[in-house]
Amino acid sequence: MEVPPGREEVDGQVKYVPKQSEPFRFSLDGKVASEHLQQGAPLNWRYRVTWYVTTSNGNEVSWSQEYQVKYPLK
Repeated sequence: MEVPPGREEVDGQVKYVPKQSEPFRFSLDGKVASEHLQQGAPLNWRYRVTWYVTTSNGNEVSWSQEYQVKYPLK
């Protein structure tokens, strides 16, 4: 993934083009969340993921993003 959008040279001029990575899924073990939910407790958990990326032009980039667990998947 290009972060920020990619830098390209075309006919001697620099331009920036957006790039995207291939999508993928990741998940957390839902067993604890399921048990928590079955006991009648509210499920409003949040977790923070830190992403580490090497862009196609070789730069290393990282950022943290918060997610919310609303319902466990089976």
